[in-house]
Amino acid sequence: MTDKQLADVLAAYRRAEKALDTRRDELFKAIGEAVTTGRVRQSDVVKQMGYTREHVRRICRAYEDWRDGKTTELKLAR
Repeated sequence: MTDKQLADVLAAYRRAEKALDTRRDELFKAIGEAVTTGRVRQSDVVKQMGYTREHVRRICRAYEDWRDGKTTELKLAR
């Protein structure tokens, strides 16, 4: 593999990571909004997504912090 090919693959990988981060943020915002407004029960999210209840709670807390302006990005502590 040439340096250019490697650079191209790396660039594609980084674009994919960025796209994944964007989609994950969209998903977390949708989950947070749905659960915190009461439109969807937390247990339904757990069943559909396969997340643990604690993970859904973390998503909702992060969403509320983002929504309320406490943070500029919706990020979960890892």
